[in-house]
Order: sequence, then structure tokens, then C-alpha cells
Amino acid sequence: MITEREGDIFAQDDLRFILHCANRHCVMGSGVAAQVVKQRPSAHMVDLATADESDTPVHKSQKLGRFTSGADTVKGTSRITVNLYGQIGIGANGRPNRWDRNTSYDAIYDALRSFKRTYELRDVDKRWPIGIPYGMAADRAGGKWVIIRAMIESLFGDTDYEVAIVRFPGMRDLD
Repeated sequence: MITEREGDIFAQDDLRFILHCANRHCVMGSGVAAQVVKQRPSAHMVDLATADESDTPVHKSQKLGRFTSGADTVKGTSRITVNLYGQIGIGANGRPNRWDRNTSYDAIYDALRSFKRTYELRDVDKRWPIGIPYGMAADRAGGKWVIIRAMIESLFGDTDYEVAIVRFPGMRDLD
């Protein structure tokens, strides 16, 4: 089941998971990613651990299409933030047109599907709501929200999982 709501995704007390699109360069400098750094630091630390060729399960050169996650305690409850690696570069980083596509549709779909499979294999309580920011992989990364939204619907639309697409107040329409 997919619902929509408006508000700050990090202020939604019922969401146990927050998914967001991350780039493969360990840079979380704007948008939802910048809020992850401030409000969910464990997800950022896990991302930073992928920066070198260490023994981490995923390192920078292999990130696209995968995910990492970190858990933080918020208001006494464990909240899991999921870094979905679907962004090739860093925002507008030197591109002449800020809206050139930096999103890999294949990678974001694979990361979403991998998260869903992991969620199912671990038999996570389906009542643990999943939050996805409106415009994920579309606003700063240049993808088309209608395409990303279709991916979310194809993976979660006919399931028992509770998925909330949360739109920050005042965010422009991306459809």
C-alpha cells in the first residue's frame, strides 16, 4: 500500500525506514542527503566506510544498484535510514545544465528491489512503515519523478508493506 503525505520526512514518528537516493562518491551535501548527515548520522558513517577499498561489503566502485543502511535511535525507537545507490555523480557538479540526468534508472530500481528482497528475507514486520521522499532521485539528481514513482509502485504497490511518499512542504511539483 502506497500513501502520500506532506511534512518533514524525518519528523514522521511512525516511519521505521527512510529510503533516499545516494551517489557513489560518499558526498551528502544537499537535499535529503544533507539531512541524513545531520539527523541520521549512522547512515552517513556507513556510506563513508565505502570510500576506500576496505573490507566493507560494498565499496565506492561497486555501489550503483546496491544499498547500505544505518540505524539510529530516535525518540527511543530504532530508525533505519537506507542509502539507495542510484546516482552516478554528485548533484550538478560541474555540469552546464543542472537538470542533466545524474540518476541511473537501472541502479535505483536494482537498489529498491534489493532492499525489498532483503526486507522480505529478514521477515521484517510489514507494519514497519517505509518512508520515501517525494522526488527521490528526481529533484537534484535529474531523473524523472514519474519514472521513479512507477518503479516504487511496481515494487511496493501490490504488497502489504506500508510505504509513505512524503513531500516536504512547499516543494515544487515534479510530475
